[in-house]
Amino acid sequence: MVILALARNALLESIRQPVHTVLICGGLLAMLLNVNVAGYTLEDDNKLLVDLGLSTLFLTGLLMSAFIATSVLCKEIENKTVLTVVSKPVPRSFVVLGKFLGVIAAIGLAYGLLSIVFLLTIRHQVQSSVRAEDIFDPVVILFGFLAIALTFLIAGLANYLYRWSFPATFACSGFVLALISFLTISCISRKWKIQSPSSDFDPQLMIGLVLIFEAIIAITSIAIAASTRFGQVATLLICIGFFL
Repeated sequence: MVILALARNALLESIRQPVHTVLICGGLLAMLLNVNVAGYTLEDDNKLLVDLGLSTLFLTGLLMSAFIATSVLCKEIENKTVLTVVSKPVPRSFVVLGKFLGVIAAIGLAYGLLSIVFLLTIRHQVQSSVRAEDIFDPVVILFGFLAIALTFLIAGLANYLYRWSFPATFACSGFVLALISFLTISCISRKWKIQSPSSDFDPQLMIGLVLIFEAIIAITSIAIAASTRFGQVATLLICIGFFL
């Protein structure tokens, strides 16, 4: 129970960090740009789109693990606020484990959101010809941008009316709306006809997403361990060093 309480506190603290929202928006923008960037190749454009999307997910997870781990643990050590927990009969290993689980949950929330966006870009695919029906997928564009607009609207109104944390509301509402949009789009074809939800499902992509998240978990564990001794810049360099 102690570990879960520490993990919950670390999760709430992590998703309230502005860097969490910034990296989500950066990853979202990169995913949208990948659709156009992947068109400049002499080989399979959609294969390059998959490679770019998975790379974007991993890079975003790497940066998020380093920055959030530093914010959650390193700054608490520097400000001595962690002593209020350690001074109680709570082992240090429990504190580190709780922080690790909370950071993983926060990264998992962002990773889930960006993974849904990635799957939507795969459904949209790269421009294959100059015909309008081959350039755009109107279903993905409509529901995708509707989810983005509603996410900003809900987060903004909740912050203005109820003083809720904008980054936390943005991440939670964004994930829920993205999931609803993805499930809706999966049932509608490019020509606005009802289809089976598994029509555009590729199990190989799901395996890739799971493996990328496992790599991010490993990087996060290194970031948590490094942040107990080093600052933000050193932690980021250590994570990049292990990645390379």
